[in-house]
Amino acid sequence: MKKIFISILLLFCVGFAFAAEDYSLKYNGTKYVLKYSVKNKENNGFINEYFKPEENYNKWSEMVAIHHFPNVYSPIDQTELFREFLSTLNCQSTVITDEKKGFGIIDFMIVDRTHTPFVVELNTFKFEKSPDSGTIAVQYAKRYRASNNLQVEEIRKDFDKSHNKNVNSVKKFKIPDIVNKKIGEIKLNDLQ
Repeated sequence: MKKIFISILLLFCVGFAFAAEDYSLKYNGTKYVLKYSVKNKENNGFINEYFKPEENYNKWSEMVAIHHFPNVYSPIDQTELFREFLSTLNCQSTVITDEKKGFGIIDFMIVDRTHTPFVVELNTFKFEKSPDSGTIAVQYAKRYRASNNLQVEEIRKDFDKSHNKNVNSVKKFKIPDIVNKKIGEIKLNDLQ
């Protein structure tokens, strides 16, 4: 009987230890849960994507992502490189950099018109030095669907109005540690 009790107690403690690991964060007062994590083959860093509890990788309205660039040592250079990349897509962006504090912020709106409804994303990134190595970034993205160009223009107005709020939110956000696990290694119970 004593062995059974000890076994049950041990299983309970091990289960509690796994459940105690929290793969969620709060951004602007909203809870987001880590539902996608993968190693980026291009730069050998991880990307963690957090979604609202009821949303997922395929269907979401807002997302917070943490990107790690282990071999990029200047957050400001990374911000400028990202701006150059966006310009190749004819995507306008706004960049704010702070040399003293060592961070760069970029925000932009991108429209995918390949099918209807159009997918419109508002994105704001903050790049800063990683405490481990290289650069780390937080990305806040808001996704809309638009059936026509008039709706896209309304979303653009929303983007213009929310610009300062989004920039201030990412500027204040304390970027959490990157989760260096593929999503398949995270138990589904840990994600809820």
